[in-house]
Amino acid sequence: WNRTGVGQRISKLTIGAEWGEEEFLGEFSRYGNGNGQLIWPAGIASDSEGQLFVTDEWLNQVSVFDKAGEPIRSFDTVQPGDSEPNGASGIAISPDGTIYVSDSRSHKVRLFKNDGTFISSFGSLGVTDGQMDSPWGITVDKDGKVYVADFKNHRVQKFSADGQFEAQIGRPGNKRGDLNYPTDVAVDPEGDIYVCDW
Repeated sequence: WNRTGVGQRISKLTIGAEWGEEEFLGEFSRYGNGNGQLIWPAGIASDSEGQLFVTDEWLNQVSVFDKAGEPIRSFDTVQPGDSEPNGASGIAISPDGTIYVSDSRSHKVRLFKNDGTFISSFGSLGVTDGQMDSPWGITVDKDGKVYVADFKNHRVQKFSADGQFEAQIGRPGNKRGDLNYPTDVAVDPEGDIYVCDW
């Protein structure tokens, strides 16, 4: 955590056709808890309209920006009656527009509508199928299946769109195919799964 508050921003770049042709286009947001400001930005996703959704682990919220980086709205990820801490970290948006947020401190995945209306949640602290320990990265494939990087359980779990456990990928260890604190996961159009293993 940069205590001076420098670095809490989103940078926009173009990749370029070749390595080294990246171009910095600008940045937006700044440190703070006001409209469009961030303290611990952790995850970012874009919807079909090009809006950017950014999680803030400290503020327990999602901030929404337009393509130009102007703040549109924000919504809280902690729901009334929640007794546990939250820690909004990873974020993914499904083909039908459902927003999935992984909460690293409540060990859950929460579902929201595009406007921030809470739908439901799944998961709890534990090691059995469907339970999690500090889930971090999250993604949704073209069929709406949800993949969660289950950080302290050293695995990736696959769920149906409504949170029913379907499969486990990886196990603790240092051998080929094992995982050691996975932080993020992505699925390409062919269904191949990519895991960032810390």
